Amino acid sequence: MHLTKHAKERSRQRGITHDEIALILQYGKKRNKPGGAFEIGIKNKEKNELIVKLKKTINKVEKIQNKRVLIIDDSIITVYHNIH
Repeated sequence: MHLTKHAKERSRQRGITHDEIALILQYGKKRNKPGGAFEIGIKNKEKNELIVKLKKTINKVEKIQNKRVLIIDDSIITVYHNIH
């Protein structure tokens, strides 16, 4: 998404990084504002729900660390554990 000159200046002044903006856009909830605008943000309840969801994802990533999927021509032909 394009940041205007104003948004770039405000993000610098307010210490809001591009990575933080990306996270807000990815996980935030959209709320309509006057004039056809909308804001995206994460409230406390939403933050807590997101943390639970991400912790579950982290646990799943831990479980798949040594597992592999073998693909040929857009087809999964086998799955296995990598022992190395």
